[in-house]
Parts: sequence; structure tokens; C-alpha cells
Amino acid sequence: MRFAMYALVIAGFAGLVVTMAIGLGWIPTEHKVAWHWQTAIWTVLLLLSAHTVVMFYFLATGKQLRVLMQESGRPVNREYLLALRAFKSKVFPPLMLAIGTTIATFVIGAGVLVGSVPRVVHFGLAIVALISNAVAAAREFSYIRRNTRLIAAIERDYLE
Repeated sequence: MRFAMYALVIAGFAGLVVTMAIGLGWIPTEHKVAWHWQTAIWTVLLLLSAHTVVMFYFLATGKQLRVLMQESGRPVNREYLLALRAFKSKVFPPLMLAIGTTIATFVIGAGVLVGSVPRVVHFGLAIVALISNAVAAAREFSYIRRNTRLIAAIERDYLE
């Protein structure tokens, strides 16, 4: 649980940084591109790291719990397996959308820098990335809590 919570803290921090990156793009200053770009690269790295850690958290705990149930000598509880799969099916789509929009925003930002893409496209995509990351983080938080409760139930049933 701690591991997943650390990932969510990183995602929350990255959310603040992405908001700062958007704001820095609008501040009139001589070096705004440098500040905006530096903030954006760290935002992308933080968000991608946090979402990837959460994705692997669900993959690893699902596999580990399935193996625990199979090796316990007791019948495997299919409801637990279905719940684990359902968690992944609820978390992964918004998580992947957040990753995709974050990467696209960064790449389109490079197009704006060289003058081949209008700024409004980059700004619109940045807003979509901000919203998709907020939705993904909320979904991740909710399902990490549910997954933690499920882990406790499985441990009670199979380790006692």
C-alpha cells in the first residue's frame, strides 16, 4: 500500500507542476520558453513515472494474489480474481489516456517551439492532458484503496 501511495503523491505533485507549466507558458518574459520547457519535461517525467508505477502495482499485485490463492491448497475464489481484473479494467483506460495526452502535449509543444503548430492546439491539448491526468489520478486512488481492502480479505482467507 505504501508503494502505491508514494506513486499517488508523485502524481499529485506532478499535477501541481503541470499546472505551473501551463501558467509559465503565459507569463510574458524573455526566457519563458526555457522555463516552460524545463517545467514541462519534469512534469512529463513525473506523470509517466507515477502512472507507470501504478500500472505495474496493479499487474504485480494481481499476479501475486492469484499465485497465493493457487498455492494455498484451497480452492481459488473466482470472485477475487474477477474483482482484480475489474480493477485493472477500470484503472487502465484513463491511465493510458493520461499517458497519451501527456506525451502528445509535450510533442506538440515542440511543434509550437519550431513554429509548425499553432499555440492554441498545444494549449487545448494541455488542458485535455490536465483533465485526463486528474481523472486518472482520482480513479487510481479509488481503486488502490479497493485493491488494498481486497488484498486484506485475500490474506485473511488464505493465510490464516
